[in-house]
Amino acid sequence: MNERPSDACPYPKPFTAEFNDCPTYQTRHAIVVDSNDRPLRTIWSCRHMETKQIPGRSGHYYGACQLGDARGRQAWVQRIGPDRIRNIQKLRLQVMPLAQGLVDDLAALKSRHLAAIRANGDATEILMLMKQRGRRYLEEFEAFLSERDELLQLAGMPIAAVMQLARQWVEEFVSETLGRSRSVQLLPDDLVASLPDSVRVFYAPN
Repeated sequence: MNERPSDACPYPKPFTAEFNDCPTYQTRHAIVVDSNDRPLRTIWSCRHMETKQIPGRSGHYYGACQLGDARGRQAWVQRIGPDRIRNIQKLRLQVMPLAQGLVDDLAALKSRHLAAIRANGDATEILMLMKQRGRRYLEEFEAFLSERDELLQLAGMPIAAVMQLARQWVEEFVSETLGRSRSVQLLPDDLVASLPDSVRVFYAPN
């Protein structure tokens, strides 16, 4: 009864922004808010993780890895390539401070946006500020990538594809309701289909 399910994520949670221990880790985030919908902190999680009920234990749940058990995760690593994954991890660690800045700024703006809506005020200007902040992040992110062409090549992540994914993330972030995050974040089929094979296998392993 005390045995962990074989597909349970073995790492402590919530993850820190600097987490990089699991080679299959892919970041996603949720913003924790208080009773007044004011942002408290960001929880970083993994795109591969989903919530499952513990077999035979109603009401008890665990974080399950969509890639399966340790053998399944290792098979995924081998399919992508260990060296390539190490370079992707290096790239992710370097970009996280930039991403955290966007998350913090948008969380504060979303809180103001929600407060304006609840007060029947005009939230148009705040929405415009969120979109402007998103555009500024994308400009900063593209400049960041342009200075790391060699690392992008080693990671097998063409800059055009990375920017497609970044634009999708920013658009979703701006439009999502504060304090709510889908249990599994899936990329749109048309976006996945437009990605190069080397990138598609990383983000759509199935």
